[in-house]
Amino acid sequence: MDMPAPLETTPRRVHPLVAPLMILFVILVGYGLAPTRLPLVGEETRRMQHCVEMAQTGDWVIARNQGVPILDRPPGQYWAFALIHRFIHDLTPMTARVTMVLVLVGVSLATWWYARSMTGEVGSLLAGLIYPTTGHIFDLGRRAEADGLFVVFMASALFVWHHGYVHKKGLLRTWILATLIAALATSIKGLQGPVSFFGAIGLFLLIRRDWRTIFHWSGPVALVLFLGLIAIWQVPLYQQVGWEGTRSSWFAPATQRVDFDLGVLAEHLATFPLKIFAAALPWSPLLVVLASRRFWALTENARSAVLFCICGTLAIVTPVWMIAGGHHRYIIAAYPLMAVIMGVAVERCLAFDFTFWIRRYWRDFARIIAVVFGVAMLGLIAATVVATQNEGKLWQTAAQPWWATAFVAPAIFACALIVIRRAGKEFTKPDLLTPFLLAFIAAMFFNGPVMNATIANAADPGTEIRALKQELPPGTRLVSIGRAFHKFLYWWGEPIELLPAEPTAQDIPEWAEYFVVTVYREEFPSLPFEYERIAFLNMDRTNQEHPKDAVLVGRIIRPAHELGAKSAP
Repeated sequence: MDMPAPLETTPRRVHPLVAPLMILFVILVGYGLAPTRLPLVGEETRRMQHCVEMAQTGDWVIARNQGVPILDRPPGQYWAFALIHRFIHDLTPMTARVTMVLVLVGVSLATWWYARSMTGEVGSLLAGLIYPTTGHIFDLGRRAEADGLFVVFMASALFVWHHGYVHKKGLLRTWILATLIAALATSIKGLQGPVSFFGAIGLFLLIRRDWRTIFHWSGPVALVLFLGLIAIWQVPLYQQVGWEGTRSSWFAPATQRVDFDLGVLAEHLATFPLKIFAAALPWSPLLVVLASRRFWALTENARSAVLFCICGTLAIVTPVWMIAGGHHRYIIAAYPLMAVIMGVAVERCLAFDFTFWIRRYWRDFARIIAVVFGVAMLGLIAATVVATQNEGKLWQTAAQPWWATAFVAPAIFACALIVIRRAGKEFTKPDLLTPFLLAFIAAMFFNGPVMNATIANAADPGTEIRALKQELPPGTRLVSIGRAFHKFLYWWGEPIELLPAEPTAQDIPEWAEYFVVTVYREEFPSLPFEYERIAFLNMDRTNQEHPKDAVLVGRIIRPAHELGAKSAP
């Protein structure tokens, strides 16, 4: 049976500000409400300490830790946060988290803007909602790390280029604007920037056999501009650290993860796509629609957008996929591209009537997601009840505070019921409510129950370090035996003089009374003095009785003849 000619896109019958406001509201619910409830985790304090020291020293070429130069990656993220710390507000947890919320807003609105120029109202709204409500982004997107900033620049660069290409904005202008943004992305993630940007565009043009654009003179101009922008930082770096340091800043982050074990590589190649699919839940099942031949009956703009986003996804994912040590967090710049593909997929679903499975798929998908979140909320309520009588760790972790049970649960149930009732109906105007409610449910669930469970087991050394600082004598200065752990450095908030990792008695300043030393796997270092233990602080991400990473704070006990040593200046 021949299929009827479907509508290509949902008509634009709503005010153009409705979709952006919906996206902003979902981000507010998912991230903007109490953004510092989750303590700083992972590498956040390390990056933030680098930024603080960069702002203090005024050295914008090389990041530092306790004054020691650090060559781990290009300093784009450090520039951004150092400028904030120096000119806007101290780099507190609130400052960092609010900055990341604004970054999320930028990515989501850029995705919506691009999708709206290629497809209809519902598909573009959904594309803008998918990125901030993807499971992996709920975990990583709120953190003050390099990934979020890289995504906003890389996705914007790709969207700007393809938008200009499709809408014939002028190749030179399109290349220059997109290249400027791509250079910012490269300043954050190094080699991943040009590989993703030029790889996506090159693969797209080759598949389309657009030789005219490939050999157009604006391309080489853009490449020269890109290299010139990178040289602004690269030349001063080379002058300070030479070729070896320069090479390390570009290649070390990738080469140190290479594993030549064929068994490990084979397992990685087989499981990596599944990890991406799981990380992109709850939306990734929408990609199934691409298997339908009816999906590909697209307008020229929508077809070009889907092809370009597939090429961009491949350019970002493939290098990480081919390296056994590649982690799926390194491909989050592909999520906005996948969001556009999913948005177009739903747009195509809505173009058919219910005699076609592709239309029923969106209805069933919406209902299933609503039911899954509703059932999960019921399970957490049950765990909360059981936890009142059972002190098991599992029940206590899953138990919810009263506000989550009293407010979040009814809201999730109500929204789920509305989605179930609406998802199977025909509409005479764009149904923006269904995708909005699905995203709203996800935002409430992740920033409510899931975050509560995460916080229940999260270590919060900041609270302990601040309390310790209050207990020590006013004006106490610390020395560190070897580098102090980055969490302690950040939360202490004052310079800590760095001593050798294996000091002799002569290395200890006469004024030094209190010290800090990092302890790995409870292997306490041998120190050339007796000391009194003041505190032993867990530096792991979660509460551990025997932490892998910890910090020992102690007071040096000096012999009686040294008690008259002069005080610190």
